[in-house]
Order: sequence, then C-alpha cells, then structure tokens
Amino acid sequence: MTMHAWNFETTVRTIVEAMLPRWSGDLGLHFVIEISGAIYANTDDEEDKDVRAKTEFVILRPMHYTRVLVKQWFDPKEIIPFFNRTAEGKKMRFNLASDHDSCWPDGIDRSVKEAQQKIVETLGVDGWHDRSFVAHQSFELFAGQPKYVLTRTLEYNRKNRTVDIEMTQEVPLQDVHEHLPGTFKDSQ
Repeated sequence: MTMHAWNFETTVRTIVEAMLPRWSGDLGLHFVIEISGAIYANTDDEEDKDVRAKTEFVILRPMHYTRVLVKQWFDPKEIIPFFNRTAEGKKMRFNLASDHDSCWPDGIDRSVKEAQQKIVETLGVDGWHDRSFVAHQSFELFAGQPKYVLTRTLEYNRKNRTVDIEMTQEVPLQDVHEHLPGTFKDSQ
C-alpha cells in the first residue's frame, strides 16, 4: 500500500466522529500511527533501507471545537510506551496541530504529510514516482489502536502552539458511557 492510498484524514474523522462526541469534557481519544518507507535492494551489493516514524495523537472535544494534539518520533527507540506514562501521570508536551470546530482534520493530515515527507527525504527517493520505494501506514501495533483516556490540561501555550497534558487514566470501553455527555447518568 502506498502512503497516498489510505485517505487518512477521512478515516480518522470518521473514527473521531463515531467515538468521541463534542462536549466530551476531559475524555479524549488516543492513538498512534506508524508510517514507514523502504527501498529494497535490487542486487546483493545493495542494502535495504527502512525509515519509520510514529505519530501520536490525542483528540480532545471539550466543547464545540476539536483540539488535535500531536507528537512525532522518527527514532522508534524514543517512543515511551503509553501505559508507562499513564501510570506515572507525567506531564507530556504535545504540539497543537489544530483547534477548530470544523477544520480540525487538517491538523491530522498536515502531521501525517510532514512525517511522510521526512521519510521520503531521508531515503533520498523521488517521492511516489520512485518504483523502488514501498510505503506503509497503519495504527501502531502495541499502543496504536484508538482508546479512550481521561486528560487534564496543565498548560496551553498559544504563542508556541503547545499543550501540556496529563493522561490520568485509560477508560475501558464498558465504562466510557460514564464520561460521555447526554448519557443516562446526566439525566438522573
């Protein structure tokens, strides 16, 4: 699958709209995308080249707008497992990719395209036109699937477009109704 074959913005927009309604307060959606590119050797004298990037997203919809937080790694050894960070309750700084009521998917699309471009440049290929180039993107295997998290915003820096948050806990699917707006608990 080439990188441009998966319409990532539409896929993520659909997942977010289905799983996380507006006015969700401190409830967020967390997932990690792995984007990779490779050039496979044609002869025994050449070596395969492989570059991977991980892009972590936290989607928040505390009111009518959607906030897209992004963190990217181009060295897979640098990514801190999500569960360890949550258990420790550490402050994490994310880049604010978008903060808007309707154009929020642009922040996701822009972040993915930046990672794709860095991979293409690192491999030294002519983008999608190079026949020896193979690309792939998917939810990261171990921590990538979308999951609900409770967050606490610690600092919002508009000038630097960063947000410091703490993910206070992962919310199991069977308990998410307790945190969503307009649920049975709200009507009691």
